[in-house]
Amino acid sequence: PYKPGEIKVLDNYKENIKWVCDSCRIRPSQEEAMRHLIDIVRSTVSGVTNQIVQTNNKIQQRTHRCHHKPRKRKPDELQDKKPETSQSLNQRNDEKEKDIRTKVAKKSKQDVITGTARVDEADGFRGARKMGWLFVGRATSTTTEDKVSNYLKQLHPDEHFTVEELPKHINNKSQNKSFKVGLRFELVEEMMKPESWPENLTIQRFKFFSKTPTNR
Repeated sequence: PYKPGEIKVLDNYKENIKWVCDSCRIRPSQEEAMRHLIDIVRSTVSGVTNQIVQTNNKIQQRTHRCHHKPRKRKPDELQDKKPETSQSLNQRNDEKEKDIRTKVAKKSKQDVITGTARVDEADGFRGARKMGWLFVGRATSTTTEDKVSNYLKQLHPDEHFTVEELPKHINNKSQNKSFKVGLRFELVEEMMKPESWPENLTIQRFKFFSKTPTNR
């Protein structure tokens, strides 16, 4: 029933359509068949699209939705709390103890007074004079405590001085010496003048460093 070069198509749709080779003229009946084929494809695609939409709607309808309102969390629950270890507890206790010591020290300093009453020295109850302390550095290796004390006595015969040679640091390779000099507090300003000391010496107020408190 087919001529050479002809192919039967759309058997499933029972259509009497024939596709001829390119050299043959396309007849009007064949153009109508192609349009009908395109309509069928479009209808099939549209049906598949509708099925996809319906399936998605069913899936969304079956999905469980929670209607409970979210619980408001307290501010302390929002913070990330880390469990405290023994080290963190000891550190916090040390900070509290340090804060207490600082407050007590400031309070006690405010309560300190200096007596002014004149009493008989024969009673043996009297206050010592306030002392000032100076650091004397860059002295030669031949300098001794007696030499420093004799120099100060010649400068101020009526004053009392305390002279102590300071130990060298383990890493100090210099041969120079340094001394700690104690004197009457009112004399400190006078002894801080450059003309009060031999040349090349370095003079400054002596700094006392507090010792680290021991653990109880």
